[in-house]
This record gives sequence, structure tokens and C-alpha cells, in this order.
Amino acid sequence: MLRVELTETLSGSKRLLVGVIATYIAGICLVISVWQFSELDQGQSRLDTFGSTAADRLSELAVKPLLGNDNLALSSLINDMSMFDEIEGISIYSVDDQLLAVAGNSALGSTLPVFSQKIRVQDTIAGDVRIMINPDAFRTPFVDKFLRSLGWCAAGLIAVIGVTIGLSFRGHLSESHPQVEEGIGSQTNVFILVVNVFNQISLPVEARDRAMSIAAARSNRVANLYAARATSLKGTGVALAFDQTDAQDRSFEVVCAALLLSKSLDGMNRDHYTEERPKIRFRFGLHVGPVCKALDELLSTDHARDAVLLSALASDGHLAVSEDVMASISSNERIIGQIKDNPAAISLISTSHRYHLIEGVAPAYQSLIERQAELIIAQAV
Repeated sequence: MLRVELTETLSGSKRLLVGVIATYIAGICLVISVWQFSELDQGQSRLDTFGSTAADRLSELAVKPLLGNDNLALSSLINDMSMFDEIEGISIYSVDDQLLAVAGNSALGSTLPVFSQKIRVQDTIAGDVRIMINPDAFRTPFVDKFLRSLGWCAAGLIAVIGVTIGLSFRGHLSESHPQVEEGIGSQTNVFILVVNVFNQISLPVEARDRAMSIAAARSNRVANLYAARATSLKGTGVALAFDQTDAQDRSFEVVCAALLLSKSLDGMNRDHYTEERPKIRFRFGLHVGPVCKALDELLSTDHARDAVLLSALASDGHLAVSEDVMASISSNERIIGQIKDNPAAISLISTSHRYHLIEGVAPAYQSLIERQAELIIAQAV
């Protein structure tokens, strides 16, 4: 009986089905096209930022071995940097365009993007650095794009057919469809990073204002590097919201961003405060939260309050990460840290009462974080 009713329904709504499918095809093509162009733009932006930063930093590090005519140190330096997957090859030339050192792929005529920077000793040019970047490291592989697009198409087509049948049955299935949409939306989240100026109440007004100003400025620089939004968090410090991107491991990327910010603020006491003044104590907390268009809306959630609590549970200069964040990282062996239990963690209401105290990441990533931090500190207010 059910088969007969279903056959009659599909037959009677043939025109409706064809129209809906045609609209669906046009819509899904538009969505996939916009997504593809957006992914290309984001990948190019990350590539440009990485290439420029790497070339600038290497030009600074190459000054000493170049002036000392130490080709062994020069080769060791570029060999270390060429180990990153993003870098295809590095070469260093003298001021008269003589090749001094090379690492990785330095094939002439390559179509890969090259970032160059002059090696300067005060106002004198001593040579130049050329870094060849692998653009594939900043793009989602074509096979992954194709499979993801194919999955969207198949899921969308099934949904369209289901909706059409539901309309023909006078809305018998319409109540279940919003639940499917709600379930999909709930899987999307943002990462909330809290920078807690933990002892700000005990600081003199001048020192507190200085600390908050520097923390806000360096948080904004990290936010620009890692596609995040930053805002001041009254009574605590600064909050950053990292939206999901097409990065293959956004969770680990956000952890690296948090460690970069911690490293960037690490030298503040040495650079800006004397021994007579209290030490500025920074603590960091990282948690996930729901997608919100406005930062004020996100910061009013229980997830944001838990991120603040995590920052308070962290030790000075360290990062406390919730179980939800750690569970979303694909390779935890890259992270150096330990699981912590604290009686105060029972107040966490949107995640497990256990948390992870992160001390660092694998040496290759840590080295890059330290170089990025040096650049941020060099541009500090």
C-alpha cells in the first residue's frame, strides 16, 4: 500500500520535482563555485603572508654568517628552513649575483612563486635571499575538493527529493527536515582564545594600561595572521574568535596561534617594566563555542565563560586547552603538554572537567612560532 502511494505521489508531482531539481542544480553549482574561489583567495593570502615573513626573517638571520664568510653556517641555516613542507627551495646570492648557498629545489625556470628579500647591513646591500614556496601546501587537494563537492551534491539531491515527497504528502515529513539542518549546524564551531592579564588589579594604573595596550596590539597581529577576530574582554584582557576555515587541521593551527601570542607577550616584562614594578602575568585559555555573527553574542555564552575559567587555571605564560579542542586535533603527538585536574574545573559546564596544559609543540613548528614572535615583537608599539 505504501509503495502504491509513493508511486502515485512521485507521478503526480513530476513537474514540481523537475523544477526543484533544476533549481537545486543551479544553486549547488553557484555555492560550489563561490566556495572554490573563496578557498583560492584564502590559500593565496596565507601563501603571501608565509612567504614574505619567511624571506624577511631569513634575510635577518643570514647577515652574520654572510659577513663572516661562513658558508657552512649559511648552508645549515637554509637547510633547517627548507625542512618545512611549505618551502620548496631556498637560495642565497651575493651582491654580485653569485650563488652562495642553496637548499631544496632551486631549478631555474620554475613556475612556483618566489619571495625575495635583500640582505642589508645598515644601508648596504650584502646579498639577497630567494625562497621558492610550494603553493600546494596552502591549497585543499583537488581530490578532497571533488569528493567534498560530490558529497554536498549527493546529500543535497537526497534532501531535495525528500522535501518534494514531503510537500506532496501535505507536510508529513516537514517537521523532521529542520532537525536535520539543526544537527548539521551544531557541528560547526569557533575557537575562543582568552588572554588573561591575571594580576591586572594589583598593577598601577599606568602599568595596567600599558599591558592592556600591548596585549591588544599583539593580539590583533596574531588575529590577522590566523584569520581571527579580536576584541577587549572587560575585567580579563583580550578575547580572540577563530572561525573555521578550509585548513586541514584548523584546531592545531589555532593552538599554534595561541602559543605564538604567548611567545609574543613573553618578553613584555623585560622590555617594558623595571624590577621595582610588579611582573605582568599572562595566562591563556582555549575552548570551542557556537558560531555567532557578533563577538558580543559569542562572549556572552557559557563556552566563553569556560574559556575565561580555563585561562585562570593555566599557569603563568601557559595555555590551558579544553578536552573539546584536543579531541578535534588529528595528531596530538605534535603537542607537548599534560592532562590536568583541578577542583576549580568542576565549574566548567560546557566541556569535561579535565583540561590540558600546553607547554609547546614539536620542534619544527616551535621554531617557526619563535621566528614569527620575533617579527611581531620587532613591530611592537
